Amino acid sequence: MSEGRFRKWFKVTGNYVGPDDWAHAWFVQNVAQDVSIAVTEHHGFGTQWYRSQRSGWVMRRFDTELFRPWMLDDEILVETWLSKRKRVSVHREYRFLDARTEEVLGGGRAEWVYIDAGTARPIPLAKELEERLAFEPEEGVSPWPEGVEESLMGEPEACHTRVVGYSELDGYGHVNNTAYLRWISDLVHRGGPGEWWMRRWRIEYRRPARLGDEVRLELERGEFSPREHLCRIRIRDVANGEELVRALVVLAPRA
Repeated sequence: MSEGRFRKWFKVTGNYVGPDDWAHAWFVQNVAQDVSIAVTEHHGFGTQWYRSQRSGWVMRRFDTELFRPWMLDDEILVETWLSKRKRVSVHREYRFLDARTEEVLGGGRAEWVYIDAGTARPIPLAKELEERLAFEPEEGVSPWPEGVEESLMGEPEACHTRVVGYSELDGYGHVNNTAYLRWISDLVHRGGPGEWWMRRWRIEYRRPARLGDEVRLELERGEFSPREHLCRIRIRDVANGEELVRALVVLAPRA
């Protein structure tokens, strides 16, 4: 393990599983967000530091791939590092390990954008962040195959409309990515867990949704492999039709 990498332990408790004792997909994404906060605090950049700078981070995109589901009482060790730095953003890699055996359970990659807390607009990375956060060029998540979305059908097979509630907002007054993933999971698992689980997903924030906004989720389905389904979910603002979020989900059979 590189000296630039950070590790944090998590446990899958009853708060994070469904009636089948399998961890919800949103818990995986929440773990990635929590470890990102922990590592910046470890380097001296806690909430009070960001408030003093009137700045912060938002997750613009998150990709993850799981080799097996996380189950009740699993102990997860997350290893994270920064693989790329741009003018206003960084790429953070995540490797998920079984804390008991260090078996690799999957991985993820997030694009975090540095923003002005008042305007929520991207700004150049603070000098202190560039100086104290280590970067390592290794990338951990395999890319999606080229043309993967071309297999999807043109018309949504399912739609769902909802209104943004207060508990779904983050500190910037926008819908949190974990809330988006909860909505997406509800849409692809209509009627309960069924015979599929979310093995892989990509969620991409495009525009903000705010308190009271009416949004529509649209689901298209195609084939990812002979045994797996590919779903594309678009979340739109009902008032103007603008796309707020675009996501891809791979559903694998439970057996």
